[in-house]
Amino acid sequence: MELTLAPTPGTIFGMEKPAGRPRKQMTPSAYEEAFRRRVRNARALYTENPKEMARALGVREDTYYRYESRTMLPHHLMQRFCEITGVTLEWLINGPKPGQPSHTGITLSE
Repeated sequence: MELTLAPTPGTIFGMEKPAGRPRKQMTPSAYEEAFRRRVRNARALYTENPKEMARALGVREDTYYRYESRTMLPHHLMQRFCEITGVTLEWLINGPKPGQPSHTGITLSE
């Protein structure tokens, strides 16, 4: 007996296709800037003071400042950052989706 995995119409190997149009392709530098903006916005939900976020994450203040201004938040800190700020990891990485509430509760339209 041979088992094969054949996709059914409307699915990709048993998984539903994503709804809607694909997002516009973003350049790496544009993605990084948007990611850093989401980090700043999420931190503002927790505190206005970046020093407090640095302490909460257990990193130096100048290191955390770089995460909001020049470099990406490292993967090993993302889960803790999301727990502290209350945003989802999906939102932090991908940003808000059209038609769904953002971390601020504002619904974005396409």
